[in-house]
Amino acid sequence: MTMKYKVIFADLGWYEVKARNKAEAERIALNAANNFHPEREKFEIEKTEVLPNE
Repeated sequence: MTMKYKVIFADLGWYEVKARNKAEAERIALNAANNFHPEREKFEIEKTEVLPNE
């Protein structure tokens, strides 16, 4: 089952993604962050939260 996750990055903000688990959510968010901020070499995830499905 797919769930919503909020992946929070240090000094960057957050991404809301749909994924099957926390690890997949973090991979998706890291890929998105890298695509939107290619100038950054490193991304630090502060926290990943499960959001209620609407």
